Amino acid sequence: MPALYDWSAEHGLIVGRLSGLVEASDVITALGAAIADGRYPAGEDRITVVEPGARLHRLELDGLRRIQTVVAANERSAAQEPRYRSALVCDDAVKRPIIELYRMLWTAGPFGGVAYRVASDEASALSWLGRPPDALDAASPPLGAAAGDG
Repeated sequence: MPALYDWSAEHGLIVGRLSGLVEASDVITALGAAIADGRYPAGEDRITVVEPGARLHRLELDGLRRIQTVVAANERSAAQEPRYRSALVCDDAVKRPIIELYRMLWTAGPFGGVAYRVASDEASALSWLGRPPDALDAASPPLGAAAGDG
């Protein structure tokens, strides 16, 4: 699956991973399933990792805004002004401008209490989030996955 979201209860962290051919619709579908899962904790810190080899396809401004709309609707229902940190990890210089555009959209968006950072590696992102280096190692079924799918 091109986009998966996971919940690390031990570290209080929503973990997203983008791999393969990724389009805005893939992210929206995965987010929708994750949010519908009773374990999705709105307002928690999160990290999204663009895996090596991921191909970001048709993630133009409109697609990025549609992703933002899905997350914003969920966050609004959870709190008036959510306050969390979101790290976006991308070590590819070609993909990084797309990731930076996404970060800028959120920074200029309706959630001033949300801090975003783009990092080139997981270790620096986890450090900024105040999580231990092994925080991504915890295995749990992806959010939105049916029992036995994870």
